[in-house]
Amino acid sequence: MIIPMTMPSLASRTKNRMTHRPAFPTALQQIAALMLLLLLAGCTGAPTRQATPEAASSAEAAYRDGDFAAAANGFLEAASLRRSQRNYYRLRAAESWRENGELDRAREVLSNAGHKGLSGDQPLRLNLLLAEIDLASGDARAAQDWLRLPPDSVGEAYIGRYLDLRARAFAESDPVIAAAARARLDARLRPDERAANLAEIQTLLDRLDDARLQSAAASLPGGDPLYPFVGRLLMQRGLPLPRAFDRGIEFARDLPPAAADGWRPPYQVALLLPESGSFAVAAGAVRDGFFAAHFSETQRHPEIRVYNSGSSPASSRAAYEQAVRDGAGLVVGPLSRENVAAIFAQGALPTPLLALNRAGELPPPPGSLSFSLSPEDDARAAAERLWTQARQRVIAVGSDDENGRRSLDAFRREFEERGGQVVAQAILPGNSPRYDAVLKQAVSNAGGVTIDPETGIPQANAADALFLAVGTAQARLLVPQLKVQGIQNLPTVATSTILNAPNRRLDRELDGIEVVESPWLVGDLPGFPHRSTIRDELESADGVAARLFAFGIDAYRLVGYLSYLTSTAGAQVDGATGRLSLDGFGNVRRQPVWALLKHGRLQPPVESTGLE
Repeated sequence: MIIPMTMPSLASRTKNRMTHRPAFPTALQQIAALMLLLLLAGCTGAPTRQATPEAASSAEAAYRDGDFAAAANGFLEAASLRRSQRNYYRLRAAESWRENGELDRAREVLSNAGHKGLSGDQPLRLNLLLAEIDLASGDARAAQDWLRLPPDSVGEAYIGRYLDLRARAFAESDPVIAAAARARLDARLRPDERAANLAEIQTLLDRLDDARLQSAAASLPGGDPLYPFVGRLLMQRGLPLPRAFDRGIEFARDLPPAAADGWRPPYQVALLLPESGSFAVAAGAVRDGFFAAHFSETQRHPEIRVYNSGSSPASSRAAYEQAVRDGAGLVVGPLSRENVAAIFAQGALPTPLLALNRAGELPPPPGSLSFSLSPEDDARAAAERLWTQARQRVIAVGSDDENGRRSLDAFRREFEERGGQVVAQAILPGNSPRYDAVLKQAVSNAGGVTIDPETGIPQANAADALFLAVGTAQARLLVPQLKVQGIQNLPTVATSTILNAPNRRLDRELDGIEVVESPWLVGDLPGFPHRSTIRDELESADGVAARLFAFGIDAYRLVGYLSYLTSTAGAQVDGATGRLSLDGFGNVRRQPVWALLKHGRLQPPVESTGLE
């Protein structure tokens, strides 16, 4: 810039002014100078207040884009620029490092942060993050301090994470608190996550002695999600329930009083079964058993209306809805897993449903129940049988189909939960009669064999029992091959599938095997339709279909005894398929009997764990 020579320069004007200043500033001048400095400092800070929103918004954008490292650095910059929101932006930076899998850096960020200035859900988010950091450091006690809020006060957006952290934090010091958190968490998990969570609940509760378990059950309020788990374990240990399981099942209030034995059916019952399709034959046997029980019942009868449920989920839902419109007080059916799941998926139902199958991992909605002849029932009964006989190391053999694999899985879970060990497992090929390869591997896994010096017979070393979940044809081929491999002279229990095609002459090879079976198939029961006479009149009451006939009998008995079973702690009812009771998850539990194969035929129950 060119300055005209006639104008004094800014420097010279400043110099001239300074020459007339007093040597020492007055007090007024000092105050003025201080105010000027404060004003200049405020002017310098103005761009900072404008820069903070820009830094924060850029960090939020990076977070949304998944660039969590950039987001963390952006939030830290925002924290340094605005002191009043420093704790919030440090929290956001720590959350970003967590998402990036770097909890150590999140810990470092939060070392200079606190709760001051946080509002809304921010204090809870900070607590959750601090608890997670403490757990990662192995300090469960410190994590507990951040997780003291009652679960009911935690919003839905964070309850899943809160419950998971609470379960982990209290797992060692208080298994009841940890199990309660997992029980609440269960309904929020994906189906593929539930199995591990349920196993954790069982493991936690197994650590409680009988007195602590009973105390925990008695202290739980009505409707608490932990009560079904505690109650199931009490039942397994043979201990009384402090109260009935609350399933929310309500029938008409104007029903006549219950009979002395608890019989109190609704006025009108709808039976949903398919008339055609792949389940039609099974449905016919169930229907015959249902009406056989109806006509032989001497107490008050409900009105029965039969609806064609069809073979699709849509037709089953339509049949249920029609039954409700027609005034049914209870709906029984449908029969297939897929169609049951379709109705359960609707959630709470306007009329109670007694489904005649399970729905996979989907539990019955409140107010409804599930009754099934599932392979898992037989397998769990077998696990209980062996455990009560002090058998602790078992070789399990199953067929290579859905029923075989489901049975093996259920047996292993139940047996190992009780403390036993499946030392080896063999799945028989379905396309070959030779099982030597899989049996040899099973024997090896079980510790090999020892040759008896006196008899020269090989004997498996580590196993003290054998569990079979195979069909009749496979069993006849299997037993001789077991002997060759050294798996012999072991107490052997089998699911009822071992008699799905009985032949007295051929089945002599199976003598000595204990079979879990429906008591109605072993001998006539007082108060039930007599199988010895009815099977001459109805084909469905004999052969393989007879189990489904017995299942139909019990479906009808449940119609009359549901009110009793749902309102009385520890209530049980004798059934054609076994002793019936309810668990806290909406499932009818079935305790079958044990019969012995002798001379190719089932003999009456042996030291039965069910009906005598």
